[in-house]
Amino acid sequence: MFELARLLVRNRMRKLAMHHGWFRYANIVLVFVVLACAVSAAAAGPVKRAPIAQLQSLLIAVWASWAVMGITLGKDLSWTIQLEAIIAYPISGFARLYAMAFLLGFLSFPLLGALFVVGFLAYLRSGFAPAVLLTTLIGAVLYIASIRLTVSFTRAAIMRSRHLSTAHKAVAALAGVPLLVYAGASIFHPRIAWLLPGYHLGFVMSGQHFWLPLLYLSAFSGLLAILDAAMQRDLIYSGIRGPLAPERRLMSGGGLMLFHSAWPGPLFRIPLLGWLRSRSALLLLIWGTGYGFCFMYFTGTDSTLFVFLYVWMQLVFYGYVRGNLLGTDRGGIWLYYMLPVRIERMVSAKSQSLNLLQGCMIAGVLIGSFLSRGPGISFAEWMRVLCYAVSSVAFGEIWGFFFSVRYPDPIDRASQHSGSTSAGALLVPLIQLLYLGFFAVATALARRFLLPAVYWILLAAIPTAMFIVRFSLLPWVRAAMLEQREVIIKKLSVFPS
Repeated sequence: MFELARLLVRNRMRKLAMHHGWFRYANIVLVFVVLACAVSAAAAGPVKRAPIAQLQSLLIAVWASWAVMGITLGKDLSWTIQLEAIIAYPISGFARLYAMAFLLGFLSFPLLGALFVVGFLAYLRSGFAPAVLLTTLIGAVLYIASIRLTVSFTRAAIMRSRHLSTAHKAVAALAGVPLLVYAGASIFHPRIAWLLPGYHLGFVMSGQHFWLPLLYLSAFSGLLAILDAAMQRDLIYSGIRGPLAPERRLMSGGGLMLFHSAWPGPLFRIPLLGWLRSRSALLLLIWGTGYGFCFMYFTGTDSTLFVFLYVWMQLVFYGYVRGNLLGTDRGGIWLYYMLPVRIERMVSAKSQSLNLLQGCMIAGVLIGSFLSRGPGISFAEWMRVLCYAVSSVAFGEIWGFFFSVRYPDPIDRASQHSGSTSAGALLVPLIQLLYLGFFAVATALARRFLLPAVYWILLAAIPTAMFIVRFSLLPWVRAAMLEQREVIIKKLSVFPS
């Protein structure tokens, strides 16, 4: 078993080293540590003064959100090891193989970062107390394990229910559905939350209770592990999983992202699913949407300019692909010239699918700000913010078309940082920042000096003009791509250095 674990770890290290080497990952860790140390002074006071109930409510909300994200997207932020790919290795007993793969799953930067954050919060709460830090880390491991196990057996029950025994389906339904409903209800009614892992981890982090919460977390995770191991064993040995499995398809039967049998079409659906399959793009979507909502909701603001700046920041997240749409296709760029579809329609559909991701991130900011407990923003200012959000996305599309066609650069979609130094990645966010300044000043002056009717007409005309320019630019995209066919194919045929 140790030899297999060593092989898996070495293979993972080899894949990580391919994505620009260990120097880039060392920089990420250093930035994370410096950022945590920089915010410690500001976070120390609120964390120390916060009551245990508030900390428990936060942990319960994180548990529920994390579990729902993992169930819906299939990403629980852990290192996923496909057991069907290593089941042939000569290890006696499925339990040993399952335990090894589950423990190795914690060797993931997001999970290690989560453990660091939990330990840091315990340090702010109780000071440097080795017993508290040790028990907190153990409790955090059990807390994360309960999330991973819930996601695993719930997705197995949803995706492969007809291949499971009746007993396993019944147990999964009785365990998964009530647990998620109970977690959601506990967010709004904390008094009933005593059965959830977040409730007991809050006691451990506070330094007041150790053994009983840890025993409960161990028992809770242990029961989930028994259920998940039994279900995974049935699925793996039944032969319905793996690359050659006859039932390897989406539970929607291929209709995912379809609101109608003919809309949206495949030109939109294919790039959208491509973004969601990209690890870096998916993590940016989750982080940007969740962080934007939580920050705006818990801080609250009555400053329109602050909301403007946060909307611009959400646009920056995808700046490295907005200005380099062709770079993600790399060696497959020749398909643009071979498919029986006008080439500008393919580029437009890819840009529109990216609009949906950026729209979700911006919506998180706007909804969080709207639901904030702080002072509200007037209706007129909200219309101004919405006008900026819509027009800024269209404005980014215009410049994205230009830089994507004129300065394409190959991007490795398996790397989180490839393409971040292309011309479009650097200039599109800067141009959008200049547009932010122009929009804020121009609309503020217009509201002050123009008649209300003229002001509202101008506000509606800005995004309308952006969309007109955007669609008027598509013929140029077609002509430029056909004219520079050999240059584009040559640039994108090489692997990024």
